[in-house]
This record gives sequence, structure tokens and C-alpha cells, in this order.
Amino acid sequence: MCNTLFQGETAVFHHISKFYGWESKPIENVEITSPILPKAAEELFFNGDETGLNCIGARPGMGKTTLMLQKILNEPERRAYIYSPEIHAKKLIDRMTNILYTALSKEEYKQFNCNPMGYLAGLEIYICECNIGIDELCDELKSVKGDIYIDYL
Repeated sequence: MCNTLFQGETAVFHHISKFYGWESKPIENVEITSPILPKAAEELFFNGDETGLNCIGARPGMGKTTLMLQKILNEPERRAYIYSPEIHAKKLIDRMTNILYTALSKEEYKQFNCNPMGYLAGLEIYICECNIGIDELCDELKSVKGDIYIDYL
């Protein structure tokens, strides 16, 4: 059993503290109006379905993980659980930071005091980078409340 599987503090905050020495409080009450996930991609891949199962498959390097992270960041009020045994949590956080850098307007970026890490730290995003079996993962996922993203072949 992976003892960090979606447990404890908000995982992104924990990972940011560990990897970047972040000790400040998360930045709260920031409203983003710029679409992080382009509307055409939202309609094409997710079709406005809030409860359905969405499977995205493509060759390596085509942007599946980026699309997943854009979807998560586009809905900051929703709790997200990411299972990604192949990509380290630090790399996922770096990617989310880069997505924010490129998607935000200058005014929105200033709300973060030029530090999107604080914004990410305040989101309810849980990352499990453990390599566990599918049966164990399914057992763990039964108890979570939120959107589940599995980034794995």
C-alpha cells in the first residue's frame, strides 16, 4: 500500500513545500477569467459531460498530460486526484506552473504577486506518483470525492 495515496494535506501544497521550500500560505480569492483550456478543446474532448468517463489516448508526446492538467486548472473549484506513476509530482507541478504562465493575462498574473506556486498550493489537487496495482488503485479511489485523472498507458 502506498502510504501517500491521496492522504494528508493537500498534496500539491505538500509537494511545493518539499520541492521548492514554499513556506507561505496559499494565495486565495484569485479569480481567473482567461480560459486555461481552450473552449474548442473542452468541447472536442470533454463535450460538457460533467460525470462521464473521458478516455484520451494518443502516441507519446502528443499532449495528453498537458490536456489533463489544463482541464484541472480550468476548474479550480473542483477537487482533483491525479494518479501518475510515470511522471514525478515535481514535474506535474512544473507543468501546471508553465500552463499558468502562458494562459494568464498580465492582470491575472499580478494577482499572484508573480508567483503561481501560491495559487497552486491553494487548490485541492492530490497527486499520487506511486506505482501500485490496478486493484489497489480502484480500492483507494472508491473513497475519494472529486474528479479522478489517471495518467497512465
